Amino acid sequence: MAVIAGARTFHQVRVTVKTGFMPVMKVSWCTSPLALMFAQRFLPPHVWVPFFNLISFVIGTYINAMTKKKRIIAIMKKKKNSGYELKKEEKDYYIKKDSRD
Repeated sequence: MAVIAGARTFHQVRVTVKTGFMPVMKVSWCTSPLALMFAQRFLPPHVWVPFFNLISFVIGTYINAMTKKKRIIAIMKKKKNSGYELKKEEKDYYIKKDSRD
């Protein structure tokens, strides 16, 4: 999933897993029982599959966005003292800082 979200190197994948796995599990542990209780109480059984797909899509999109943001911040912190900075329009590429800046 980290590669799909934009990770290109082993380090980026490792940082993504470190920062994103437990939050994903916590959200899953909280939302799954709540969604199931809501579906059992208020929805007919033939609507459950689309309902759970919608819930999974929304939560998955949110988690992927937050994980990618955390991964970029972690990479920026690692590269902060190495003389490189992130280009604003291309977040996965690094450019050497000019001494005149």
